[in-house]
Amino acid sequence: MKRIGQFAAALLLGLAAQISIAQQELIRTQEMIQRERKRVQQTGQEAAPEQRGLTPAEEAKRQTREKIGRLLAVPELKPLNPDAVKNLKINESKFKQDWPKNASHEKPHA
Repeated sequence: MKRIGQFAAALLLGLAAQISIAQQELIRTQEMIQRERKRVQQTGQEAAPEQRGLTPAEEAKRQTREKIGRLLAVPELKPLNPDAVKNLKINESKFKQDWPKNASHEKPHA
């Protein structure tokens, strides 16, 4: 008799867990329907069937992939032409000292 009571309790706990999961799925489905209705109101068009069935997490991943796809590639830097630098001349340039004339060239001690 005791085992039958334990079995009944376990069965009820299992049913409660299944009901909780079903409630979560129902809420998620209702959110997806509301999201699609909002999209239709804003854009006037329905989303593609493969987008309509996405969970919020899957929708966020899809949006992230789209953003990544729109990023530009990293520019490829070309090496400088060494001949252009060899013949570089700056006319009438004067050296400007960036430290006072009476300063020593030694590093100060800390």
